[in-house]
Amino acid sequence: MIKAVIFDLDNTLLDFVTMKREAVKNALSSMIEVGLDIDSKTSYKRIMQLYEENGWERNQYVFNKFLREVDGRLNHKYLAAGIVAYRRAKDKHLKLYPNVEKTLNEIKNKGIKLAIVSDAPNREAWMRIFYLKFHSGRPVSVLQKPLCLKVLLSTLRNSYMLLLVQKNADLFFQVLFLFRPN
Repeated sequence: MIKAVIFDLDNTLLDFVTMKREAVKNALSSMIEVGLDIDSKTSYKRIMQLYEENGWERNQYVFNKFLREVDGRLNHKYLAAGIVAYRRAKDKHLKLYPNVEKTLNEIKNKGIKLAIVSDAPNREAWMRIFYLKFHSGRPVSVLQKPLCLKVLLSTLRNSYMLLLVQKNADLFFQVLFLFRPN
């Protein structure tokens, strides 16, 4: 009997990569629209590189650093235009993958506990959960990677089975089953 299912959040339940790409493109377009003289393709590559180097959740830091690099200073007009456009595009493109809602509802209806693991900061993970409204009507726990697996293994040692679902880079599901010892 399955007692709990644990899903990775970004790029398993929701399409984080598409949201991030579109949000950055919109931010750059808005900065250009208000007068920043940059090449959008080169700038996009640089911002994505800054995310790779500094972390995917560090929007303010990445945009500040980018603007200092390309403009020699932090111009708040460009920054504000970029942030507002980024947030609007993020709201528009933050979506669950197909069949996620149906799957989560089936898990809830079977009385199985649901946990979400994420390497995003806790506040950001919870904001995505509330924005997408998949906390509604189902108890959810959010756990931080990588320490969460050690905690889960110790707290769920008496459970019959633990199912961890996470997409890897090749978009295949990795599944870990833990059976209760006899």
